[in-house]
Amino acid sequence: MKRLSICHVSSGHNPTDNRIYKNQAISLQQAGYNVSIVTPQDNGFCDINIKFYAAGGTLKPLSRLFLTANKVVQRSLSLDADIYHLHDIELLRFAALYKRMGKKVIFDCHENWIHYPEDIKWLNGLSKAIAKRYIKYLYGTYLPLCDMVIGVSPHITFELKKYNNNVHMVTNYPRIDDVESIGFDFENYSARDKVIIYTGTVSDQENIIRSLSYLNDVSYKVVGNVSPTYVDTLRNIPGFDKVEFLPYLDKTALLSECRSARLAITGLKYSANVGYKEGTLGNTKIFDYMKYGLPIACTNFQLWTDQIVRKFDCGLTFDPDDPQSIASAISELLNNTERSYQMGCNSYEAVLSEFNWKSQESILFAAYDSII
Repeated sequence: MKRLSICHVSSGHNPTDNRIYKNQAISLQQAGYNVSIVTPQDNGFCDINIKFYAAGGTLKPLSRLFLTANKVVQRSLSLDADIYHLHDIELLRFAALYKRMGKKVIFDCHENWIHYPEDIKWLNGLSKAIAKRYIKYLYGTYLPLCDMVIGVSPHITFELKKYNNNVHMVTNYPRIDDVESIGFDFENYSARDKVIIYTGTVSDQENIIRSLSYLNDVSYKVVGNVSPTYVDTLRNIPGFDKVEFLPYLDKTALLSECRSARLAITGLKYSANVGYKEGTLGNTKIFDYMKYGLPIACTNFQLWTDQIVRKFDCGLTFDPDDPQSIASAISELLNNTERSYQMGCNSYEAVLSEFNWKSQESILFAAYDSII
């Protein structure tokens, strides 16, 4: 019997994106599908079980919308897959083309696209209104054509269900097959310096840095690629002298940095994309911190507060617009060592028991079964 083939198509992600490759593609390949990934660029990565194709084009916004989107779609069609799994809003309009070719089509909504333009700072009010209207047109015209639609968080799937009857929520929880044991005891944890760590895309740092001006004997490590221009905008903020910027680190080096920190922080701001104060399960950062056994200081989103922090007693929340609120959460974690250590242990256990990719893998498989 022929193995069904799946082609993941993206005009805005790199080939080894966590959600597309490390979670979905690997799981589907291990389940017996032939899996390929088409993206604009090739980063040189090789997997003997999954085929990668570079279609050309850039990841710049305007190029993505037109040139790059067309390139990845044409390259994907040349593979003649059975199922096409689309990962970007600019690809949604091609659902009709795939359907005319007799293909199964999945649209995977990583973002709250219908409200996404509200958060784009370089668009003026009129442009945002036009963009929102166009995205509503895309949703209304092409989502009903899709055989299945996937959302990454409750507020996103709620919106998608207005346009398609086969909608599933598959979140971005981390894989735990490569997670070591927690690897430290209370004596090790209590001996650490008062280091706060942030990892990933470097943004929304202003109020976290301001909060440091209220704290003594702390240092803040920001790990990830950051533009010199953005660093310059932060330089005059009180508390900047306590910040150390580190470049992107490989897995081993990142683990080492996390194992020297007392807590991890994320100050994601209220925005349309994350459902404002509801929050999102699509942001992987908080779960990665928990995977390393760290107590977390995070935005007081309703989802994070109720379903993660309070439920598992694994950290404290704060108002991301209030530096004193951030400082209070940090101070309480740093000055209550035994409590913070236990919260870190709780974080790790929560990932093992609930916030892991295995729980989402079964949902993904069931979703695919619904269209085969």
